[in-house]
Amino acid sequence: MRPPSAEQPPGVPAVTGPEASDLMPPLNALDSRAVLRYLIALWDSQTLRGSVPIRDTHLEAGMSVWSLTFHAVDCARGVLTLYEAGQPIPAVPIVRVMLEDAVTAGWLSVFPDKHRALLKDGINQRKKLYRDLLDRDGVQEFAAEQLAEAEALAEHLRDAGGYVLEQRMRDLEGSDGLYTQYRLLTGQSHAGVGVVDMYVSSDDQSPVGFSLDRFGSLPGASGIIGIAASMLLLAMIAWDCTRTERIWERELTELANRRGTTTEWAPEPSTQLPNQSDNINDVNLDPC
Repeated sequence: MRPPSAEQPPGVPAVTGPEASDLMPPLNALDSRAVLRYLIALWDSQTLRGSVPIRDTHLEAGMSVWSLTFHAVDCARGVLTLYEAGQPIPAVPIVRVMLEDAVTAGWLSVFPDKHRALLKDGINQRKKLYRDLLDRDGVQEFAAEQLAEAEALAEHLRDAGGYVLEQRMRDLEGSDGLYTQYRLLTGQSHAGVGVVDMYVSSDDQSPVGFSLDRFGSLPGASGIIGIAASMLLLAMIAWDCTRTERIWERELTELANRRGTTTEWAPEPSTQLPNQSDNINDVNLDPC
């Protein structure tokens, strides 16, 4: 076990978890709950002190991969909590977000220059928000200032390209089937027929042909948490590959091979890969 460090900066919890080499991988790589617990523990084992060398000159992309992977880890904690409470249905939207996190992290690890598309999408969302706020009493001045700033940034990012999830998937090798999984998760997340079907059943004895269920039912619940385990694994591979020196290559590659998951993110052969820089950039992970 790693003891707390006296050099830990204020405000940063001391890292007392096991070293990555001390963690035992799940005996059954298809036990999705065990895989999630292992990957979360692996993530928690990293030291968050000093600086982390990140590949390429696109520091913004590297930091985004970090944040997206961290979000996938936190989502995985929630999925585990819900499944262990016997509530898989509300976990579905969280798994959907994990898929988005993993795909986007992998996309940015392969195409770091496309980080500008991520920024462009965020700015466009802000523009929509501030335009709506222009009609609200008491915030018009604030909204007008923020909208002007967002529009200036949008002009700077005009040529950044698109940020459509399906296109991100098409840019990546081995992503066949991911969009089908995404549509499945979406249908069971949004207010619609997919959600309605989980709480009613066909009933020949009913005059209307169906009955109201006392408990919701999620068909293929084991498959949903299986998607969560694979997406967390892929997100962590993206972060590990973003670093100059991989720290979990052995652990993640072995687990991916055992689960039948890809061991690395790569561009679709028909997609042009931008020139990669050999520069090393140290990104400080200590809080300001």
